[in-house]
Amino acid sequence: YNPSLKLPSNDKKIGATVVAIFMEFYSRRNNAISVYICESSDGKELARKRKFDHWFQDYNDDTFIKVDKNLIDQNNNKFPVSLIISNSNPYEQQIFKAFVHLSLNNQK
Repeated sequence: YNPSLKLPSNDKKIGATVVAIFMEFYSRRNNAISVYICESSDGKELARKRKFDHWFQDYNDDTFIKVDKNLIDQNNNKFPVSLIISNSNPYEQQIFKAFVHLSLNNQK
């Protein structure tokens, strides 16, 4: 959240910190999944999505798979939502199908 509307700093440590948190989470729960929606109250959800996409591309060593979709509300507002899962998760295909099904059923 950025009420002052200032551009955020380009601190390289932020991406590394986010990745470290994800890695710690998955090291303790190897079959876990992460689903996140980019916050949209200030209209910058697409910028946040691009930032997370960039971090995922830069830091992922093919250990994880990410699927991106949009949730669309009754006013046709789009909310980027992503799923991250370990490629060794034995339920990978079922989880992907459920995620896609959820995103398609949420479009009004």
